[in-house]
Amino acid sequence: MEDAFNQVVTVAVMLLVGVFVVASIFSTLPATSVVAVSGESVTIDYGNTTTVDDTTGESYYDNETITYSGANLTEGTDYEWYPSNQSVRWYNSTNTDDGATAEIDYAYDAKPEMARNSIGTIGSAFTLGAVAIIVLVASLILGLVGGFGGGGRRGRR
Repeated sequence: MEDAFNQVVTVAVMLLVGVFVVASIFSTLPATSVVAVSGESVTIDYGNTTTVDDTTGESYYDNETITYSGANLTEGTDYEWYPSNQSVRWYNSTNTDDGATAEIDYAYDAKPEMARNSIGTIGSAFTLGAVAIIVLVASLILGLVGGFGGGGRRGRR
């Protein structure tokens, strides 16, 4: 019985390590394309930050353009762009109206779609696999301790 337990644990560990290695490889793939987003609507919210819709990029460029009512807004006067967290902080300026909608153009580096999809899928598989392995190992331990039901007390005659 110990051999079966050791084999199950060995296979479980190998699967976990394999999934971790594959996920690590995909997560270290470099970004291979530049994605340009044009005309995305953002709400002007004085004193607060507004996050752009597409936050899946690897790194965002500091080359955004924001327009409101057909005019380009000025960074530092009307807003601040934070490429590190893909957000815009709005200032109370004469060129904007609180609660209005502006448009932003921005660009970012993106990993290949296969890598992005694989990382999500592998992460989910890793989580589900880890839970399944924990349940399996716990069942085996309880089975070994309890004798798999064969050695329990039986009623007296």
